[in-house]
Amino acid sequence: MQNECQQLNGDTILPIVVHVVYFDAASNVSDQAIKNMIDTLNYEWTGKKGGENMGFSFALAKRDPNGNLTNGIYHVDGSSIPNYATQGAQSVANDPINLGIMNVAPAWNKDKYINIWIVQSNAFSGAGAYLYRTIMIRNVNVVTSGNLTHEMGHFFDLFHTFQGSTTTQCPIDTNPYFDGDKCADTHPHKMADCGSTSCTGSGSIPDVFINYMSYCGSKIFTPDQKDRVFASLSRDERWCLALSDGLIPSNVETEVSVDSIRFLNDLSKPLCDSLGIIQMKVSNSGTKQIDSLKSWLYINDSLIKNITSIESISPYTSKWITLQPTKFEFSGSYNIKLILKKFNSDTVDYKMSNNSLCSDFDIIVKGILVNGVSNPLNAGTITGSQIVSCDERVILTATANNGFTFDHWEDEFGNFITTNNAYSRDINLQLENDQTYYAKFTILTDVNSNNIENNVMIYPNPAHDHLSISFRNQTNFQKITIINSIGSIIQEIDVVNLKDVTIDLKNYVRGNYFLSIIKDKGVYNFKCVIL
Repeated sequence: MQNECQQLNGDTILPIVVHVVYFDAASNVSDQAIKNMIDTLNYEWTGKKGGENMGFSFALAKRDPNGNLTNGIYHVDGSSIPNYATQGAQSVANDPINLGIMNVAPAWNKDKYINIWIVQSNAFSGAGAYLYRTIMIRNVNVVTSGNLTHEMGHFFDLFHTFQGSTTTQCPIDTNPYFDGDKCADTHPHKMADCGSTSCTGSGSIPDVFINYMSYCGSKIFTPDQKDRVFASLSRDERWCLALSDGLIPSNVETEVSVDSIRFLNDLSKPLCDSLGIIQMKVSNSGTKQIDSLKSWLYINDSLIKNITSIESISPYTSKWITLQPTKFEFSGSYNIKLILKKFNSDTVDYKMSNNSLCSDFDIIVKGILVNGVSNPLNAGTITGSQIVSCDERVILTATANNGFTFDHWEDEFGNFITTNNAYSRDINLQLENDQTYYAKFTILTDVNSNNIENNVMIYPNPAHDHLSISFRNQTNFQKITIINSIGSIIQEIDVVNLKDVTIDLKNYVRGNYFLSIIKDKGVYNFKCVIL
């Protein structure tokens, strides 16, 4: 999931904690040197030296993970780490020396802080190293221009501008957004190329040699690199840095943030009844308890509802708050945005920029028709047909009309299912589509008389041009219904008070037909053949 709907502004500052791991007085870097390092990082990162302003900046943390006041710098004695004084940190993440460093100076919550270790090292090929979400800077290179800026670029998924090259071969640049450093405006080159290159491809050749991500210079980032950094920051595991309380002083009374948005629904499946249940994670980083919240829910930039939540959130704690179910009409990608508008009686807190959050979600909305059909059509009634929008059990019940008896259920391919007139099955909304089931009925020969010939005479049968019907004893006969072999009603004739009826068959298709002759207390059913 991405949070690319988030907007960077001048207030977006990410918290840094610096762990200085020393083994003697000479290897211990001063607080002022650390502050100068951060100032240099911001000067270069925001484009004041040249190139792109990356859109956000950094500051030393003001609050530690326990809510206590901090200056964001911790000096830790690493002299107990075997071989640290003589060899220092290594370029392999799980090296015993590196593990020893992490043991004496453990990382703060990486969802809330960017952790930087200032270390002794003879192994780094340059002034620093980046090992997944871990930045290490050599203690003798703390104030080196471009050093931390380069490693911070790696932190936000930037590659070296010479990515994919060897000492003799140029990097592939067939598709510059997928090959090399994945930025089209950084010209491909070999690592040792500084000033000229024989490599061909997109991007400015002079600019690449002053790029922070080359080994040649330290002056610029490009627009494509900026876009890639923002895409990295927009991911959930990085955007939480922008929402961190690490830069909020520990004595602030009111500070509330929306940290995350999620659905209680399993979004890999269709929503039940098209209803999505949204939750927001709210953190109280202030000293005052929160007892009520008012928030606005936007979907695709449209205000959907104002929500008042009566929730108690103690100081320095977080809580998932469940919102009222929300109706989604169609499948697709939805942008969900939540804005905190009021907390208790307050409308303003210490950091307003973290009072809103948006995330994109793919929603599946689906309804399938489960339909029961009588065959023949007038032979019975079916109950239970419905549009299903949840995983649930559906029961189709067939009831025979007068003159018919239920026989069995079939699926739409003619496969036998059951002789039970109540057919039930569990619907898996994700895997299934519209479906029709047929209740097959059998015509009874006669429902009211043991001697039908005494009441009705049909001739000729088989018939060709016409069919005649005579009621020898007209006793409340009401209607004749003619049904074809697939159960469709072809014609209905009112016969109240009639003794003889002649039916014109010129427009009838050859085949088998059923005649259902209805009287006040029963039905006579006949089969006839039209030639």
